Amino acid sequence: MPSRPPRPDPDPLPAPGRAAFERRRRVPPLPKYRRLTSAELARTAPLNLPGDWHGLPLPNSLAELATPRFGAAWLTRAFRAAGSIGPDNAVEEITAFEPLELQGLDAQGGAGEKALLRVRYARQEPGRRLHTDLFVKCPWEYTRFAYQRSLISVQLGDGDGMELSVYQFLEGSLPLRIPQLYFADLSRESSFYLLVTECVPYAPRGRTEDGYLLDWRRFGVGEVLPKSGKYQDDRIVDAHLYYYMFGSLKEFVLEYAPGLFGGGEYVEMAPYFTAAMHALAAHPELHVLSHVNLQIDNAWFWRSADADGAGEAVLECGLLDWYNASRVPAVSVFMGCLSGIEPEEGLMRCFADEYFKYGGPQVDPNLLRLQFRLAFCAGFAGNLQYIEAEVLKEMPSKEEWRSVRDRWDPRVMGRWNVRCRTVAFLQLIRAHEALGMHSFFMEWVRQNPAVCRSPGV
Repeated sequence: MPSRPPRPDPDPLPAPGRAAFERRRRVPPLPKYRRLTSAELARTAPLNLPGDWHGLPLPNSLAELATPRFGAAWLTRAFRAAGSIGPDNAVEEITAFEPLELQGLDAQGGAGEKALLRVRYARQEPGRRLHTDLFVKCPWEYTRFAYQRSLISVQLGDGDGMELSVYQFLEGSLPLRIPQLYFADLSRESSFYLLVTECVPYAPRGRTEDGYLLDWRRFGVGEVLPKSGKYQDDRIVDAHLYYYMFGSLKEFVLEYAPGLFGGGEYVEMAPYFTAAMHALAAHPELHVLSHVNLQIDNAWFWRSADADGAGEAVLECGLLDWYNASRVPAVSVFMGCLSGIEPEEGLMRCFADEYFKYGGPQVDPNLLRLQFRLAFCAGFAGNLQYIEAEVLKEMPSKEEWRSVRDRWDPRVMGRWNVRCRTVAFLQLIRAHEALGMHSFFMEWVRQNPAVCRSPGV
């Protein structure tokens, strides 16, 4: 049970986000998600269809946003429609437009196209903080990346709509910072969306191939710490301090990449995965609004002075990239964010304390630990789909894989989906072995004959 009662003074909501939210135009929820057919997507993706929130025609790609057809005049209309600038203000000029790397060691994500945008306003407005450095995100351009667009923005469900809804409806209501929203809209008819937020001012760091090391301890109060790459956490000094804040497989292992992986014991376990998922669903009090990809590259950190100005600076964090944010079992979040964790006991106790502190029910950390392990075992199998769908699609050669000796090989780290899926497999397999997941799971099956009365039930 929690080691202390809930605090009478939970952390205050971020004032800047709340102020921006109060000025924002009120919009209804997005229309219900509908999966487009391949023919529908091919027909509508190249069009400039209106967004379902603000009714403005949307560009069909990141590159089109910077063209004279859209550009500063369109951003003015968009920001006014969203309530981000006043009706008598304007974006007078786009002074810089820098698409971000989407492949290579310094790739900035795989869910869509992204850019940094610098703008000049007609004027600054009293009582508003208008950022001139902005971040832009949209789905993959269909004419160049049809497979990625179809997979991420259509086949995998409404992850894009969920992300936009977090920024539109929850800014200033979460007990932590998220980037200030300037514009968000989506066309259900084409699956195109556009998200514009403040740009997080990360301190610079070296490029990955230069062997940088992130020593965040040397940064002072108010400085935003440098950004870490996904699955590059071993470049961070004392990384645990920051994480504290928040069939196909067999062939792949043996025939493609024997230098990376070890074996598994999932054949015996697999018939009972459905029973494990039923056990997770039996505790609705542990279903929470979740950021399902909260690895360290989707957060930013800074230090602020403590309340009375004495003592050490306080480590703060904000969260970004809310793709697929939804209400799921809390332990599923641990799977998405910390798939290879080993210090279970402390993490579960910490979560139980914080959950209770902010108004949730009292939760036994041992129940959380049990649920996490069940989710780990049952969720592992779901990752197998990515071997054929993503890893081998981008790196299909057995000969090439056989020469890979560690995850820092540029052929692995330099291809976004290969990096993310392969390193995740490594972490899952190592955690499976270190935590004795096979023995744990089969003992749970034996102790719960009613739930596991027959395989597959």
